[in-house]
Amino acid sequence: MKKSAWIIALIAICLWTGFGAFAAGKIPSQVSLTVGRSEALIDNQKVTLDAVPVIEKQKTMVPLRFIGEALGATVNWDPQQKQVTVVQGSKSTKLWVGKNSADIDGSVRQLDAPPKVIKGRTMVPLRFLAEAFGCEVNYESSTKKITIKKPNTPPQAEFTINKPYVLLGEQVTYQDLSFDPDGDAIVDRVWRNNNQFFQEIGVFTISLKVKDSRGAWSEWFEQTIEVSDQPNTNPVAQFSTDNTRVFVNQPIQYFDQSYDPDGDDELVDWVWENKKDSFPTPGIYTVSLMVKDRHGAWSNKFVQMIEVVEKPNEPPVAQFSVRSTEVNQGETVVFTDASYDPDGDEVVEYQWTGKQRAYFKEGTVPVSLKVRDKRGKWSEPFTVQINVTSKVVMTEIEYNLNYPLPGETVNLTEVNPLSFPEIKPLSRQEDNTTLLLSNSPEKVTENGILYRDTVSGAVRLMYHHTNGTDSKKRIYVLAENLELRPAVINITKKGFGGPNIDVLTTGRNGLMRYLSSSCADHYELAPGQVMVLDTGGNGKDLAPNDCVFSMMDMAVSGNVRFTFVMVDVGSDVLTAFQNLPVLARDNHPRGTFYGANKTVTLNVDGTQSQRFTLADNKNDFHQGGIDALTGEQVANGGNYGVVYRLKIKAGTQMGLLTNPRGGVFRGAALAPDGTVYGMPENGAINTGAQAVMNLTLDKYQETEFIFVPPAASNLPVAFLFIPFEKKGD
Repeated sequence: MKKSAWIIALIAICLWTGFGAFAAGKIPSQVSLTVGRSEALIDNQKVTLDAVPVIEKQKTMVPLRFIGEALGATVNWDPQQKQVTVVQGSKSTKLWVGKNSADIDGSVRQLDAPPKVIKGRTMVPLRFLAEAFGCEVNYESSTKKITIKKPNTPPQAEFTINKPYVLLGEQVTYQDLSFDPDGDAIVDRVWRNNNQFFQEIGVFTISLKVKDSRGAWSEWFEQTIEVSDQPNTNPVAQFSTDNTRVFVNQPIQYFDQSYDPDGDDELVDWVWENKKDSFPTPGIYTVSLMVKDRHGAWSNKFVQMIEVVEKPNEPPVAQFSVRSTEVNQGETVVFTDASYDPDGDEVVEYQWTGKQRAYFKEGTVPVSLKVRDKRGKWSEPFTVQINVTSKVVMTEIEYNLNYPLPGETVNLTEVNPLSFPEIKPLSRQEDNTTLLLSNSPEKVTENGILYRDTVSGAVRLMYHHTNGTDSKKRIYVLAENLELRPAVINITKKGFGGPNIDVLTTGRNGLMRYLSSSCADHYELAPGQVMVLDTGGNGKDLAPNDCVFSMMDMAVSGNVRFTFVMVDVGSDVLTAFQNLPVLARDNHPRGTFYGANKTVTLNVDGTQSQRFTLADNKNDFHQGGIDALTGEQVANGGNYGVVYRLKIKAGTQMGLLTNPRGGVFRGAALAPDGTVYGMPENGAINTGAQAVMNLTLDKYQETEFIFVPPAASNLPVAFLFIPFEKKGD
């Protein structure tokens, strides 16, 4: 390297100490330069520069290239941004030509002059570099002499001793760890008492101080060593706990009982493993302790096992309050739940008896609540007596019309729905959707084919069956392409229910899923290919007496044969179905029916209460179809699988209620706002003297209401349109 580069190297190292440590050796304590001259002094030694400092607008500038060369740094020039980046190790500085700021390791620093290009060289302000990195700069204007001094930080003495406790005559070793923060060389050391062997008993202080290459001395660093004629006995770690068997999250107390057998030794360090104030999950936990005495000797590890078990589940506590225990008929009762669990478990289920939004019969009504926590324990019942007065604020029908809650059961004690005149629809329309309905035999007592037919276009599949055998079964829907070209099936809606022994719940839940669904399942079948399109109960086994329901809409291109079968669990259905017998029909519907979507337009004037009946085979005829397995003409009694869209125009303010007329009923409906709700939400309708609240309509309002006859429920149903005037509570 040229002398000039070496000079700048020394300057740069002084100025850029943030860019990494200097190699060990003598560091110049002072650099002197003169503006416009190529001669410089480094600790009074003359060197010659090949690029001289200059003054630009009273600012001293030096060439950056020399700094980069001296540091061994990477210097990058970005001509687009006019940016210089200097990287040395993990340190980075960015400067921009013409810009009065620099970036040093992400921090912005202001420059007293911007870098600039002079005669092809990038020149940077010397004072900024010096002061930014801790050097002193002095400028004599009369001589234009620049003096740069690097402050000397004293060195630090440090050492370790291999043992703080030794026996007489035992060898002692020392490791010198002294260093200089500036990177200066350590050139001198002064030890006191650093004997390799001690021949006397006692406590001795060993001291060290060091001097750097610029003459600065450190402070004394001291350590003690104890010399004895008796060997040191290792300490003993020991502890106990208030309990070795605790509940999850139960606080644990630890009692340290460690000691040193020598009697006068001080314990100076404790190392615990797995010591916790409590444990969040059950299990066997190992807790250990080691201790160290002042002579540096460690104990053996002391181990104790702690068993953590689940706390016995305390039952939750059911509790609630009411705004008033005395209410008028038709007055809203506000219940405020205050149930809790002493263990902090979540309360996951509530069972109310006697709770209603309002009461409509004079007398005392006990209202009880039981709650269940997430671990399955039930509370004792909590009961409050509600005293219902003789005063009538609203009748039951009035209350539900004024405060409609979709799915609420309404007792029709005030009216006789059969006395309501029937509404004649303005129009009825059917689409071209084909319905394949498999509900017969409903109770299946052997493996076999339940139904089968070949269809294309818009298709709806629906099945509802119960396992009538004494072993577990599976129900499948198979799709088979009968053409010599590929067939495509696109499923757009699908809902399933079960497996469950409760047929009403299975039908209701499956219908709710169907009404809520929106899917885009795509299947392609090669010519002759057979595939499993659906597995009953979402792929679960059907135990004896379990029932399943499924309903799905699809678009089918090509002629596809759909086969509904029941087989043993574990059977290869794609092989077994070819040898299955066709099962005989019972009194439930089965067949292929056309026009599975019906739209009925109703203009309800509201001059009086009126009704419109579905699936009674009088005002709304049962679908006719063909049993493809026998070729017989059949009727879909109840119109199961049909989706009804009621288009309603109200002549006045009125409510719409559903009044099942055929017997036990539990279904679902789709409200105009897209809400799917149970009909009813709780329990079932058991008599024609009950109805389900659906919605209310304002005068001249037009809306649409979606209804599907639920599997396992009894039809027909009447839709009641009851006019009313709004009342306050």
